[in-house]
Amino acid sequence: MTNSSQNSFVDADYEDPFRPPTGSRPIKCEHCGETYESKEMFWDSEYEIWVCRNWPKCSGAGYGVDIHDVANPSSKGESPT
Repeated sequence: MTNSSQNSFVDADYEDPFRPPTGSRPIKCEHCGETYESKEMFWDSEYEIWVCRNWPKCSGAGYGVDIHDVANPSSKGESPT
């Protein structure tokens, strides 16, 4: 078990690279194949990772890893140039 001082960087200005984008956009999980809104991803505090809305039935985790933007699947949510 960790204490809050060991995890203080998470509470500060930590930018999680696998966090879903702010706002809501259509995303697709490569594991279960479902398309849904990014706001439906959730944080699993036991494993400390952003996961598919179908977790634990689906093992999809991490925006830009297993779960991608429908409009631009190769991006992490940036606007295409």
